[in-house]
Parts: sequence; C-alpha cells; structure tokens
Amino acid sequence: MLAQNKILDKVGRAKDKTVDTLGDAKDATLEKLDEVKDMFRDKPDEATKPRELSAEVVRVSDGQTLAVLTTGLEGLKIRLYGLECPDPDQPGGSLAAAKLLQGLTVKVTALSTDSQGWTSALLENDGKSVNLDFVEQGLAWHYPPGCQVQPACGQMRAAEQAARAAKRGLWAGDNPVPPWEWRKARK
Repeated sequence: MLAQNKILDKVGRAKDKTVDTLGDAKDATLEKLDEVKDMFRDKPDEATKPRELSAEVVRVSDGQTLAVLTTGLEGLKIRLYGLECPDPDQPGGSLAAAKLLQGLTVKVTALSTDSQGWTSALLENDGKSVNLDFVEQGLAWHYPPGCQVQPACGQMRAAEQAARAAKRGLWAGDNPVPPWEWRKARK
C-alpha cells in the first residue's frame, strides 16, 4: 500500500509539473502570437497590398504563363490572374496571341505568389488590361475559383459572356472544353 501511495504521489507531482510546463509553453506561444499580430497591426496594408512594377515580357511559356524582367532586374514567373487559356495540346491552344506579348513592356500588378513561385498578376499594356483582353477576344476562360479581385473579375466574367455571344475565339467552335476539364479527362 505504501509503495502504491508513493507511486501515485510521484505521478501526481509529474502531472502537476507537466501542466505547469504546458501552461508556460502556452503562455509563451500566446505572447509570440501577440508580437506577430502587432507587427502586422503596425503595417496593415503591407501584407495585402498588391505590388506594381514595370517589366518586359521575356518569355511566353503557354497562353497564361510568362516570364518578365522588371526594371529593377528582378525576374518573375507570371501567371495571368483570373483566367485559364487552353492547354497547348488542346484545340484552341495556340500560343500565337500570347507570343504577341513577348518583348512588350507591361505594368505588372502582382497579387500573390503560389507555392511553386509563380506570381499571379494583372498585366497592362498601354493602359489596357491584358487579362481582360484575352477573355474579350475569346482566347481564355474567366476562371471564377481563382478570381476574387474586383472589379477585374466582374469585368472578365462579363467579357466572357460577350465573347460567347459574339462567337469570338474559342466560342466560334462547338462546345469548347475548359482546360481544367481537358486536363481531368486526359488523366
């Protein structure tokens, strides 16, 4: 009985120490979290503000992905925000329209960077939205799951509806298949 009481007493003390240690760790974590929150409170727009830069299009990978070189000599891999072009091996997947961008100086509004290092961006050339132009000409689908920035997304949605009605580009053919469905069917 005495041995059992000693063991129970040791277990109780160990439990109390563990609870105290966990409590201290929790307090330290909460303090660190408050510090991080304060860093962003001091600069509320820094984490979410889009970056705008001037760049030259140096390479076109496919209809919606390209490489640019900024005036500060920073190389960026760009994915055009809010749209999906046909894959190169898909009907309508010609790179001809995208290739017209090569060598142009564009204004890049960098919105985010994904886990693969691609910058999702809105592009302008001579004051005109490249993203919107692609959709207006029927060269791309507006991609709602990846489009949250307004007014650009609403404009692209309306541009796709107009391109469909006018049977421009992709919409001249019968039942064009969106690239996300094309890829899924080919797996």
